[in-house]
Amino acid sequence: EDLCVSPSIMTQKYPQESEEDENNGKDFYALLNVSKQASQEEIKASFKRLAITYHPDRQVVNLKEGNSPQLLEEAKKKFEEIRIAYETLSDSNRRAIYDRFGSESLQIQLQLSKRATSVDELQSLFEKWQKKNQSKKTKSVDIAQSNVVVQFSMLENDKTLEAPKLLGINFAQSTQRIPLSQSDFILFHANFNSNGTKSNGGQLGIEYLKQFDSTSQSFVSATTKLSTEGPALQIQTGRKIGEKTSVSAGVESNFLNRGGANAEVTQFLTPTSRVGARMEMNSSSSFVGEFSVVKDFGSGVTTKISVDNSWDWLLDYTFVGRLLRDWIPLFRPLEVSHLPDFSHFASSDPSLSTADGFSTSNNGVLDHTKISISLEKKLGKKTRANISVNSSLKGSQPSSITLGGWRRISEENQVGLQVSFGESHLHYLLGLHWGRHRMNIPLAINTNPSLKQIGMSIIVPSFLLACFKLFWVEPQRRIRKKMKIQELRRQNVEKVKIAKASAESAVKLMVSRVARKRAQEESRRGFIVVSALYGNLEERERFEMNPEGNSIPIVDVTIPVQCLVEDSQLHMYDSSKAFLLGFYDPCPGEEKQLWIRYLFKDKIHEVTIDDTDILRAPLVSHCIHLV
Repeated sequence: EDLCVSPSIMTQKYPQESEEDENNGKDFYALLNVSKQASQEEIKASFKRLAITYHPDRQVVNLKEGNSPQLLEEAKKKFEEIRIAYETLSDSNRRAIYDRFGSESLQIQLQLSKRATSVDELQSLFEKWQKKNQSKKTKSVDIAQSNVVVQFSMLENDKTLEAPKLLGINFAQSTQRIPLSQSDFILFHANFNSNGTKSNGGQLGIEYLKQFDSTSQSFVSATTKLSTEGPALQIQTGRKIGEKTSVSAGVESNFLNRGGANAEVTQFLTPTSRVGARMEMNSSSSFVGEFSVVKDFGSGVTTKISVDNSWDWLLDYTFVGRLLRDWIPLFRPLEVSHLPDFSHFASSDPSLSTADGFSTSNNGVLDHTKISISLEKKLGKKTRANISVNSSLKGSQPSSITLGGWRRISEENQVGLQVSFGESHLHYLLGLHWGRHRMNIPLAINTNPSLKQIGMSIIVPSFLLACFKLFWVEPQRRIRKKMKIQELRRQNVEKVKIAKASAESAVKLMVSRVARKRAQEESRRGFIVVSALYGNLEERERFEMNPEGNSIPIVDVTIPVQCLVEDSQLHMYDSSKAFLLGFYDPCPGEEKQLWIRYLFKDKIHEVTIDDTDILRAPLVSHCIHLV
């Protein structure tokens, strides 16, 4: 089975624009069935194996043996896909661009490669092209960010539990930087505060910002503010001096002869340490100065020591380290008092990342030393539970514990519920986050809670949430999921039909080769695929009752899987199996699995994997029965 590659095939031009759409979204690693870390030798070997089946010259021989002429055309299409994948992954520049930007980069990267001399330059040019192309597609941008804190209390004279009463509202809204040019921006912001039924005033501001470098350390900004204290103007400027020094200064004044000035200097001693000095002065000649030293010890350990002009000192120590799987750091310091400031809760943005670790910080001003430890645990793809402990070493501030969690209810929306308790307080915190908008509602319950009240404050909400999830959320989720699946299948009928026809053509081209492979495996009692199914296996029972049903999102991939077997070994990598030759996606947008039943050494084996799982077979753990 020597491979003879036709020069006319291998010298064809790279895909033109009409062919680009056909390759968009394809996974070249899956198409060649190699890992994303595959060497050039592995990529070349895989290409040769596939070319044995799909090379048009091989199909010319099959045509003489009586095969359909349409198969020759299908072979040319399949080989062209394989060739494009091979040429992309075997060229270091093309592969680097493909790994970063996907198959949409195929058409443009040849044009860019004429202007670039290195992979970094090529990637930089492609990024610029991609941003320019994306800006043309973007018609509107949501630039607003809002933050609302609504404070309630259920206390009457700090003792009796009454109906919730509104204590205050804080509303703030701002925009992202609106570009006027590459270096000029404008921002708008506003806030409003009220205490019960009385307004504490608000502020409206417009800021103009001009940057002189890409690091944002050299700039000039001018902000105009309009508030209950009258109009005000603030000017701030900063400049980077050399590679290690940056300075900034600013002044503010209003028509009531109130204002101030500030200045700050930062000097980097090493890449991990720096010193800084800060000065502030207001119109009454009140002066505040501070000198600080910051050191990053690596491995997540950072220490800051600062001294102000009153000789008060501050030690800020942060440590982030690995604890257990699924634990992640939470930087959410709490200021505990009778009715705490909930601004930290409003500005926090709970993360659903996969980092592991914990954080602790120690802050001290003379006798006011405080330690904060926060932990958060991943409970699923959308849910995080967290716990925070805050304690004062010398009892200058009351200790507190906060328990709660966040739940992502959609791609942009999250809800959170926390209960915080200590010696002198018990309150709930409800958070609603949608996009860039935040609403947080603290509810004070008790100022001197007993252990029973603290226990009930945790048990009752947990029980109510569990019932709500069991009897409302889950049934509604199943209904929405079913409706979404039905809509997806309706929308993708034609797409699936085209993909199915292409996969069936690929299977026909590999039938003869699979027959020879199967005979070789049988002679050595090797790897023989009995049956293989791919798709939404939740409907496997329906498929087994009616294998020819067009509406069932499962496809028989017995022949394609057998074709992947080499020397009684089957390897599949961490890409969607839908891109493998002979496979197709029977249910776009749904979760898919691959089930394989095979014989090895006359023993029956079975294995089921998720769509993007790695598979190595045969394994002893797959064995289920002796023949």
